[in-house]
Amino acid sequence: MKTLISTIKDSMYDIKYYWAEMKNVRGKKEKSKYFSLVHFNAFFLFLFSLLIVITVTFIVLSLFYGFYVLLGLVVTIPLLLIAMFIRNKAYVRFKEHYIEYHTED
Repeated sequence: MKTLISTIKDSMYDIKYYWAEMKNVRGKKEKSKYFSLVHFNAFFLFLFSLLIVITVTFIVLSLFYGFYVLLGLVVTIPLLLIAMFIRNKAYVRFKEHYIEYHTED
């Protein structure tokens, strides 16, 4: 649970940080760099919260309809883990290279 909350908090922090950075820069290229990072994090938050809602719905439905609904968790939990991996590992590396590449120009 702590990992889920920290993933959401990190993404929200990145949105606020890059939105403030976007407002502070003047060049169109720099603004687009920060704007794309804001959009990635916002899209991630939307998908991640949607996956959490679907997972919780499957758990609640399994209380009423039995074990077969729990089989839906076989799909949603790996998707949740993949999304957490993308945000915590792959996105961090992507962000570093993305910012370096766009500041060199």
